[in-house]
Amino acid sequence: MRLLLRPLPALCMALALTVAAAAGAAENLPILRVTTLQGEQKQGTQIEWKRDHLILDGQSLPWNELDLITLQTPRQLPSTTTQLLLKDGSWLAAQRISAIADGIRADTPLGSLELPLGAVVAWGPPQWVESQRGNAADLVLLDQDDSTVSGRVLGIRDEQLRIRSELAPEPLELPLTRVRGLHLALPVDRPRGIHLAALHLGGAGPTLLAPSDQGLVLQAHPKQQVEMDRISQLLVHGGRRVFLSDLQPARVEEEGAFGVVWNYAVNRNIDGSHLYLGGDRMHSGLVIHSRAILEWELDDRYLSLETLIGISDVVGLEGDCEVRIHGDERLLWERSSIRGGQEPKLIRLDLKGVNRLRVTVDYGARYDIGDHLVLGNAWLLTR
Repeated sequence: MRLLLRPLPALCMALALTVAAAAGAAENLPILRVTTLQGEQKQGTQIEWKRDHLILDGQSLPWNELDLITLQTPRQLPSTTTQLLLKDGSWLAAQRISAIADGIRADTPLGSLELPLGAVVAWGPPQWVESQRGNAADLVLLDQDDSTVSGRVLGIRDEQLRIRSELAPEPLELPLTRVRGLHLALPVDRPRGIHLAALHLGGAGPTLLAPSDQGLVLQAHPKQQVEMDRISQLLVHGGRRVFLSDLQPARVEEEGAFGVVWNYAVNRNIDGSHLYLGGDRMHSGLVIHSRAILEWELDDRYLSLETLIGISDVVGLEGDCEVRIHGDERLLWERSSIRGGQEPKLIRLDLKGVNRLRVTVDYGARYDIGDHLVLGNAWLLTR
């Protein structure tokens, strides 16, 4: 797929809608910006999507070297009352969901998408979807009185959702128009390899896409191409980027000032809520409560660590802790006081030659009250 910044034939105009809109909205900003994992920024006016690489103004850029692609000025689309959770962990805001043969059609910021049930884990109000994760039964939320029907979903036929339930000897057939939410007892299988996280689309989390020679497709259902006009930024996952939250610590020591231990949390706040830092949603990260020591075995496999660091928004102005980060026995970074309400700090640490990474979070001025330290979107660059 090619996006051009010159007058285009009508048949190509849809492919250029994103960059054309950005050009009119922000004359002084680069239309297309590509940031590499090494922090280098490139800009251009023509982009081609390929399965194994990106072409920017004729220059081939391997996916595993890229960090962020900006197609237009980032803007957060409004969220909707219905959210789709796909089998790869993607979230999609949906204005409307209707039935197709053994699947659904969802009107989303990426266009009208046709999805087989096998690509879907759940849909409905985001809080309800989140609350059902781990439920061992399929569950249908009805629109009339928020009542639920549990059992095993058999499929969709003639615009009816069929579910086998203890309520009746034969499968129930529920008009999809009556279904406000659906939860399938399926695991979320996060993808490996190169994939792209589309940001700011109004979902409860990013939408994962896969590059192909024909354009971008849904990672959860590669037969479905997506519309490009509302995509502003794409974060490249896989390749040389490894999120720290995906690695299991080799050592964890945790204690509380008043006898209560708050265990560290992965990709969420300690209370299970969505993780926000400095007003921005962190889709990856760690929350560590004082006092704690976490260590990871790196075995000199990584060049650097990059992370936002600060106190989770969930505690407001509470929190005051001391933080030290060591590579083996070498002090890489420290702050005697990180407090709630302060602007998060972006740090990048050199890990060349480091075999063991240690993060220590210690008590501050008020013991451990509100000490929810966040390593937001923390990632390692492999050699």
